[in-house]
Amino acid sequence: MKTGDLGEPNKKGASSCFGLGCLAVSVDDWHVTFDELRRFRQRICTSYNVPVDTEIKASSLIRGAGDLRAIRLAPAQRQLVFRAHMRILSNLNVHAFTVVVDKERTDSSGIMCLLVA
Repeated sequence: MKTGDLGEPNKKGASSCFGLGCLAVSVDDWHVTFDELRRFRQRICTSYNVPVDTEIKASSLIRGAGDLRAIRLAPAQRQLVFRAHMRILSNLNVHAFTVVVDKERTDSSGIMCLLVA
């Protein structure tokens, strides 16, 4: 199972920025948090047929697009999945944050996006 996904900072396309979603987890809580998040994703897989390794983005949940398009979740189901993510993060001892790199402003692509982040 993947424990992280750095996306595709090399990929040129509609976006001129690179976003990196992050969870800060205490070393003491790492194993419990990882196991809990893994069980959560398995429940999402079982309940909504979203494969465990599918990237779930808020924008995809809003529009039913991206990796979720083929799964054809109804808007109400997508809202439940989004709210479930927010709920589990609030119940775990984690801090979520995002780093966004403007590729054009920083003249960055590829690994440089990660270094700038």
